Parts: sequence; C-alpha cells; structure tokens
Amino acid sequence: MKKKIIQARAALSQRAAFGMGCLGVILLSVSCACLEAPPIEESNKETLDEQGVVIQKVPIWEKDISERERVSAFVIPLFHQEKVIVPGSQNSGGMLLALDTASGEEVWRWDDYIDGYNFDESLSREVLNRKGNIAIYRENNRFCSVNLDKGTTLWKDKRKGTSLSEDIQIVGNHYYYSYELEKEKGVNAQVLMRGDLLSPDFEMVVEVPIEPIQLFGSFYGTFYISHVYTENGSTKAFIPFSENLDIYKSQA
Repeated sequence: MKKKIIQARAALSQRAAFGMGCLGVILLSVSCACLEAPPIEESNKETLDEQGVVIQKVPIWEKDISERERVSAFVIPLFHQEKVIVPGSQNSGGMLLALDTASGEEVWRWDDYIDGYNFDESLSREVLNRKGNIAIYRENNRFCSVNLDKGTTLWKDKRKGTSLSEDIQIVGNHYYYSYELEKEKGVNAQVLMRGDLLSPDFEMVVEVPIEPIQLFGSFYGTFYISHVYTENGSTKAFIPFSENLDIYKSQA
C-alpha cells in the first residue's frame, strides 16, 4: 500500500512539473495547438501539496499566436479595457498583440514597425510608458505611439542620436527619455529629451552638466535613467550622472 502511495505521489509530481512548465505560456503559447477545453470545476482549478501550497494551476485558456511563422512574445503585458496587450517580435519585426482576457481571442495585432524596429523585454518592463489609451515604445532612436483601444499607430519617428537605454517616462502630456546627441564632430552630449504624446514633436530639455575633463570614446561622461516628477505644479528631474576624470586609472 505504501509503495502505491509513493508511486501516486511521484506521478502527481510529474504532472505538477508539466503543469508549471505550461504556466509560463498561459497567455502566449507559441507552439501549442489551441484546444477547446471543457468547463473547469472550481475544485479542479488548482492542486495543493501536503502543506497546502499551490503546486499546479489549470490554465483558463491557451492561445497559439504564431500564424505559421516564428513569433517570440514577452510575458510582460499591459492590461487595458478587458484586453491583455503583449509585446513581442515576429519574422517581419516588432509587434503588439491584444487578447481578450476572458477567452484569449485575438482582438487586434499591431505590426506597423519602423525599419529595424523590434520589441525587447525591457521595453515593457515598466508601466511608465503608458497614459490612458496611449503607449509610447522605443528602440534606441526609433519611437512610436500606439492607440491601445484599436491597435493603431498614432505616429512613429526615427531620430538622429542614439541611446542604449530604452527608458520612457510619461509625465502630464509629455514623455521624457535619456539620449545622446552629437554636440560637435566626434563629441557627444548627454541630454534629457521631451516629446509630445500626440505627435512626433520633441525637444531637448537640458544638457547634463558634465565637465569636459577627459574624453573617453566620444563622451566626457554619461548619465543614467532620470526620474521626472511634478512638485508644487512644477516639473522637475533627478538626473544621476558620472564624469570622466582618469579612465585609465579607473577614476570617474
């Protein structure tokens, strides 16, 4: 009898491990086939271990989004009006996919990418890139604004300059981002930029006050993701940065 109980527990552990493996693709299964699952009884929705810890959950739905091409989807979604909006990439470029949260049915798919545009996991890690039904996405010097109600492009733009950071922060009716502009030939300036939510218009807000002590590569220093906020009706920014003193002696 004891042997049968051990075998039953081993089988349950295998099923639980398989269930946890599928949990990660509960919304975004790329290769699994779509199945019409029977109604799930409340008592069967989750499995508990001996200590009462949930070790398995039955998916509410699963969705194949591949459409016969290679698709990578990042499980860092936005939720908007009963839709889960997932960023990802496909063979042709970056994409956004909106799925109905109740059924998993596709509501819209956005793939109006710019040349070379692709989504990265970090692009959707924060909710700072969204206000209401508008989300701003960027990859280096490529920017786009998407209407989350319909999955349509409000505007898109490819700009001069560069940045390894993908930060976007919306404050009021503008969004802010760190950037690097060529100040003079061979020398780049670190700047904080501001863009308009509803148009591709943008401007430089401030150049980070880095002293030209030692040029390393094409810059005298660099700054990191800034924090923009409002206080007493004024918009302010906290900007951390470093300056090159003697890079060859590891001094900055």
